[in-house]
Amino acid sequence: MSLCSWLLSAVLVSQIGGNPSVPVTVAPGTANPRESAVPAATYPGNPADGGGLVREPAAVPAGVVQPPATPLRATTTQLVYDALILPPGSSISGQPVSLVSVVATVSERQRQIEAVHAYWRLAEAVGEYHFSHERQQRLARLQAGNDEATDLRTARAVAAAQVREAELQVTTAQHDLAEILLLTPGTPLPLPANQPLVGPYRTLFAELFAGKKAPERARMLDQMLPLRNRAVEGHAAALLASEDALDAAIELQSSGQGRVAAVIAALDTEVRQQQAFLAAVCRYNHDIADYALVVVSPRTTPDLLVGTLIKLNRPAGQPVVPLPTTAVPVFGSAGVPPAILNLPTPAVRPSRIAGQALEAVTAVRAEETTSADLPSVITPPNPLRSNELEEPRLAPPQESAIPLVPDKPAGSAAPPSSTKSTEGPVPHTSRKPIGASSTSQARSGEQGAGSPIAVKLTAAWYGAPRSPLPTLRLIDCVRTAPAKSRVNVVDAYWTVRQTAAQYQGLVEQLQWLEALKPTLSTQNPPSPMAMLKFRAARLAVEADRADAEADWTMAKLQLIESASLGSEKTMPQLVTVPFVGRLPLSASSSDRPWSQRRLEATIPRRELTIIDQATVVFEADASRVTATADFLAGRASVERVLAGIEVQARETSAFLRGVTAYNRAIAHYETAILPANTEAEKLVAALMVE
Repeated sequence: MSLCSWLLSAVLVSQIGGNPSVPVTVAPGTANPRESAVPAATYPGNPADGGGLVREPAAVPAGVVQPPATPLRATTTQLVYDALILPPGSSISGQPVSLVSVVATVSERQRQIEAVHAYWRLAEAVGEYHFSHERQQRLARLQAGNDEATDLRTARAVAAAQVREAELQVTTAQHDLAEILLLTPGTPLPLPANQPLVGPYRTLFAELFAGKKAPERARMLDQMLPLRNRAVEGHAAALLASEDALDAAIELQSSGQGRVAAVIAALDTEVRQQQAFLAAVCRYNHDIADYALVVVSPRTTPDLLVGTLIKLNRPAGQPVVPLPTTAVPVFGSAGVPPAILNLPTPAVRPSRIAGQALEAVTAVRAEETTSADLPSVITPPNPLRSNELEEPRLAPPQESAIPLVPDKPAGSAAPPSSTKSTEGPVPHTSRKPIGASSTSQARSGEQGAGSPIAVKLTAAWYGAPRSPLPTLRLIDCVRTAPAKSRVNVVDAYWTVRQTAAQYQGLVEQLQWLEALKPTLSTQNPPSPMAMLKFRAARLAVEADRADAEADWTMAKLQLIESASLGSEKTMPQLVTVPFVGRLPLSASSSDRPWSQRRLEATIPRRELTIIDQATVVFEADASRVTATADFLAGRASVERVLAGIEVQARETSAFLRGVTAYNRAIAHYETAILPANTEAEKLVAALMVE
């Protein structure tokens, strides 16, 4: 048995995942006259990139003029590698350790995977610190006139606070990993020396479980990992597009044609995309670690285990180094782990404004005749299946996309379930903003009835589908679940409904953006800056949609497992609408546990939060509609519309999360106060649904 386990792990190491051997290079020069090409020194490359040499800029002799060179486009692997470099003058200290050394320090497989998770959380924290530090340095180099000096000082103060917060996160993550490893006192705190995987991951699921029942967790992750990988590539494309927009803003401001506020806004957008990209990379690697926990033999050596997670390129015969720990390590030998390099950050990113602006203008105009997607810098390796139905289209952009429905929501549309419907929600076409009277009406709902605004918005997002496909109610799931698992089934049901609605919301955002292209492409003269911002916004939404698809898929798989529903392909459409009214609470008693007291105190506040969030969504929708109409009429810039779309999307997502949190809290409250043998129908009735 041990020989078979070893052979299986060896096959996984040779075939599962791994960073492709991508050479890492730095452009020897730049088209930006503020930067000079320089002679270069070399240093060992990152092992996760396949080794090799990376060129590091050296000092430029006085009077030497270097010829410009075309800047190279960063790969996804390079983006991660750059993020994990500690900047010069960093306040973060520690000893870089390899992932193999971390795994070799602990013995039990569960603790090894926990250490891997802590390792990637530390990597994400280091990346966040790098991004915050880079933003602070960029703002320090900006110059502003008297009319913008206050804005620049504010931005610098915010950046300094964010750096401090990032330092705290890194230090916390270092101590978390040190605690898992039981490092001896006086040992330097760990820092990551390996970068996470960004390439496709081969699970070998069919081969590993041929002819036998596979664990549900492994089945879920086998379906999830391609989606996570596609999200990584989407976020990488969005990040590069945001860099282009930032470069353009910097050049315009430096030449006196732009404002510092535009640079600050572009810089904030870039940081958000950097954070989203790194978070997607780490989510991907967390899932890979969970898959390895299920399929890799507990007897596998640290080398083989880590070889199933990332690509290792250590010279043959180099031993693995366990860290000094108070526990007794199972594996041990001498050696030196690789280290993170402290490299200088370029003063100014190479300019790409001319070429990228021309590319953006050409791309948007070409789409009007070819109906092709905007060209991505990075093509996702796992495109959507060709047999998927076309996504629903919305009403014209001059009308509000808040899909208000009549008091009876039977005719309203729902976000897509396992099979997408070609019909979209019924749009609300009123252009009147929500006033104070509406807010007062929202607050005046009677007990159990809920506010009209929250009820209508919930019915619009969660209402009964028009599709004739089979449906699945909450009661159907609760009936099949054991009494002790009912609350988990309810939680999973609401999570599926939320993630489906969030996915649909991102589909709508893409449709709103598509509706802007005809006007944007016919502007004369064309605005390269507007084109770059539009392209960055669209790529960001596409990346978020890939994340949402992965979250939605995982939520469905978890519901299938908890409620024993069969498979995702045969899963009916979920139709139960969550409750947003006022829940009547039972009379309290002095001996109730603190968990129940907490729910009694927070459930009414969650209801009020939903009401406020619903009102914000309506206000944001009215603002976006006005901005869109003004842009189409030539009275407003596309930046105003993009900002409106972003605000409405953010607030809608907050509303959906609030609805889910409210209904989960109700489920936990009712299951706590009702007898354990309560009938499923009575429990669901207590949840105020159906």
